[in-house]
Amino acid sequence: MKKGHGEEAKAKTKEGKGIGKSYIQLGLMVLPTLFFSAFLIYIVAWNLWLSTLNWSLLHSKPSFVGFGTYAAVFKASSLRSPFTIQ
Repeated sequence: MKKGHGEEAKAKTKEGKGIGKSYIQLGLMVLPTLFFSAFLIYIVAWNLWLSTLNWSLLHSKPSFVGFGTYAAVFKASSLRSPFTIQ
């Protein structure tokens, strides 16, 4: 059966709304994902920065120790022992 002019216009309108609606839904899903991803990256970066500082409750200014803390942890034999084969 042949479609009339009105039926063809309705079909195009439905398809057009579907495409636009999917972009809106995609945007609504991407925005929170980007927000929480940026928040997570900020928290991880801030913690990495804080881990390079030596904080003390007695002194108000933290001192920068760099990656010395990480070097001490990886040099400790208690950390390496679970990963070595005997």
